[in-house]
Amino acid sequence: MMDLYILDHHKKGWARMMQGDKFFREINENCWDPTVRINEYKLFDYQVQVVCTIPVLFAYFSKPKDG
Repeated sequence: MMDLYILDHHKKGWARMMQGDKFFREINENCWDPTVRINEYKLFDYQVQVVCTIPVLFAYFSKPKDG
C-alpha cells in the first residue's frame, strides 16, 4: 500500500508535509496561496516562476494513465 501525502495545516500560514505519519518538511503559505505568491512576485519584481517537484512527490508508482 502506498503512503498518503498530506499537508497538516498546524498553524496559520504554515503546514507540515507528511508522508503517512512521517514528517517530511514544513512549508510556508507561499507554496499554496496564490495571493501570497503573487505579492512576493511584486515585492521582488519577478516576471516568471520555475516550478520543480521535490523527489518525494515523484509518482513513479502511478500507472501511465494516472500519472
